[in-house]
Amino acid sequence: MQQKTTVDCHPALGIGRLLNEFEKSIKFQARHPMFKYQTNAAPQPVIQALKAGKEIVVVGLGGSILPLRSLVDIHRRAESIFYLDTVDSLTVARVFQKLTNPIFCIVSKSGQTLEIQVLLEEIRKRFGDSKILAVTDPKAGKLRSLAYEKNWLSLSIPPEIGGRFTHFTDFHRAILESWGISIDPLAERARKKIAELTLNPEPLDLLRRMLFDEKVAHQIFWHYGSAREGMALWMQQVLAESLGKTATDGLRRGVLPTVLAGPQAQHSVLQLLMDGPQNSTLWFLEPDAPASSSTLDQALWVLCEATKRSFLERLADAKTSQSVIASPLSSIEDAVDLIVILQALVEYSADVFKINAFDQPGVERGKTIARELWSSPTP
Repeated sequence: MQQKTTVDCHPALGIGRLLNEFEKSIKFQARHPMFKYQTNAAPQPVIQALKAGKEIVVVGLGGSILPLRSLVDIHRRAESIFYLDTVDSLTVARVFQKLTNPIFCIVSKSGQTLEIQVLLEEIRKRFGDSKILAVTDPKAGKLRSLAYEKNWLSLSIPPEIGGRFTHFTDFHRAILESWGISIDPLAERARKKIAELTLNPEPLDLLRRMLFDEKVAHQIFWHYGSAREGMALWMQQVLAESLGKTATDGLRRGVLPTVLAGPQAQHSVLQLLMDGPQNSTLWFLEPDAPASSSTLDQALWVLCEATKRSFLERLADAKTSQSVIASPLSSIEDAVDLIVILQALVEYSADVFKINAFDQPGVERGKTIARELWSSPTP
């Protein structure tokens, strides 16, 4: 699949059957605008504000936050970023208490999501209007209007790209450049991998079968170390929100993705996955074998490797066999590789399933009801 990723397919799927059916499968064409992987340099005032802020606070929900986390959680500078993706008063208060010189990046295409409105109000009451960067639609929407009115720094979100696919956008480029990282080599890496997949989409077909086989009830994204948490959460979102849909033939598509943290989950759900129903695909996001003498890093790698091997040794027995995927994730380059394969998988699988992977009608209905309740709350 990718150079640093190993895929072990359980015998129940049958490699011969996979190869025979692949000959009839759908081509991957990379039609979506996200596959251009193009960004614009941020204005210098934005770069300077990001460099000057001791803490970068990204305010948003779902696709406004998770693509960034999937890209940068692995970097050592990620500890200077805080995320506000809840209106829980205790969590918000704890974040506020840690801040000394923040810049708040409000990420929302419209600015009309209830959570964004409430959080922005709290931020302005506590910190004023001088430390806000609006990342929003280039022309329309409540947040764009406020940015004009209050003369906030601002960046644009491409209107043709949905939030969960916005890894290569001006805002993320600005974050990386404020850390001294060039996004251009990463974008070129992404473009090359997409070109490879358009020529040979067989890895996408294999992944689709492993994740959406009729026997699979759960997709487990098992990350070892907090540096891989953002990637696991984004993988959960992008597969659930993109491919959990009703197809044109009326068939309901999708498999429940679940995020597990290692080694903690070894002491809570590993027993179930081993001896309970054998109906999961397991995808490990693992650290590289440590080159340092850190005992903690060595222990983390050993625990991840041992858990993965305990599943791999069962592949020969169809009764206990579950698909196992393992992706080392220790650099931004590793993150780009995973992002590209998941983005491509979404478009490819949507064509096979005959669904629209790029809308979210179920989510939008909940937002509408929330706005109605907020504007006229019941007694």
